[in-house]
Amino acid sequence: MGPDVRHDKDDQNNSHFSEVRRSKSEISCKIKPQIYDGSDDLEEYLTQFDLLAELNVWDSKTKALLLASSLSGNARAILNEITNGERHDFDCLVTALKSRFGSINRSEVFRAELQTRVRFRQESLPELAQAIKKLTRKAYPGTSSLVRDTLALDYFIDAIPEADIRLRLREVGPKTIGEAENISVRLEALRLADKQKGRSIRTAVVESSDDTLKSDLRELKDGMKTLQNEVNSINRNNNSQQNRGGNFQRNQNNNGFGRNQNNRNFQRSGNQNGNFDHNRRGNQRSENEQVSGAQANPRQR
Repeated sequence: MGPDVRHDKDDQNNSHFSEVRRSKSEISCKIKPQIYDGSDDLEEYLTQFDLLAELNVWDSKTKALLLASSLSGNARAILNEITNGERHDFDCLVTALKSRFGSINRSEVFRAELQTRVRFRQESLPELAQAIKKLTRKAYPGTSSLVRDTLALDYFIDAIPEADIRLRLREVGPKTIGEAENISVRLEALRLADKQKGRSIRTAVVESSDDTLKSDLRELKDGMKTLQNEVNSINRNNNSQQNRGGNFQRNQNNNGFGRNQNNRNFQRSGNQNGNFDHNRRGNQRSENEQVSGAQANPRQR
């Protein structure tokens, strides 16, 4: 076989390979990535985009065209800020997007948010761990994964509002945020179980207390009724005694009035008798004086 024949065969193979790649690229172009408007996390979006490009065997130019066609909103405005050549260069396009929407220029903002991050009311512990890892990656973009994991572990423990769970995690000393997440989930489950158990016990105690209270109230009510009856009986006896005492006093007063009346009558009778005696003695003296006068002057007769 001559050289020309081998060259023609190589050209045919390369042509066939190019057609296969072109065919795959054309098929994969129908499966476009999601739209990016600048509001979502850029690093997460680019990671997913790279996986799609690897799965569909996209070349650099195809990746650039598909990425540019997937931009919308504020992210699409980037296309007017770069040259035509940069639009067709995947690396240049990614650099332009990172300069606008990446976390490198906003690391201080993410650090401040990470330091004040606490668990929300309806947020689960796995959701909290995921949010902490995401914020840590944005707050420390230039550090290694080992350093970020260590920082994320501390921030995750601090973000848990339950003091007993935080203390227990500090005592156990998990090595990674994933380990801390698993331990905290178990601790929270035990905590909720104890809380439910205590609630059941308190409910039973309250029901028993209610029954006891009702019984005590009935006894107290009966006792007060008995006491009221006794008080009414005592009041009736006192009223009866007061009535008898009043009648006796009125009789005594009437008797005293009769005695006083008799005394006054007797006194008036005595006075009358005294006056009669006095008059009689006066008359007797007059008669005696007349007799004495007659005896003293017999001659005048």
